[in-house]
Amino acid sequence: MAGVDVDGTNVSASGYVSGVIESGGECTFIFAQGDSVLSAVSESSLDRLSTSCGTIQIPSADFSRGSWTASLEYKSVTVATTSQPMSLEIP
Repeated sequence: MAGVDVDGTNVSASGYVSGVIESGGECTFIFAQGDSVLSAVSESSLDRLSTSCGTIQIPSADFSRGSWTASLEYKSVTVATTSQPMSLEIP
């Protein structure tokens, strides 16, 4: 899930990996608009039913206005997977 914060200062994204319960993997949140790509990395942590990637924030000023896609890439010693992209509108 990704969106512009209520105060407009940051774009926040969070996510999890279902079917995998482990910690220590690398979560990369990827935002794309044409040739522009922004990313943020976090370390995963485990919870009872999934692997959590937590929440990241990127300043809204780093994004140009318009439609972006957001996706989550997860890599660990045992798993590598990428989510389907979701749409994100930057006002």
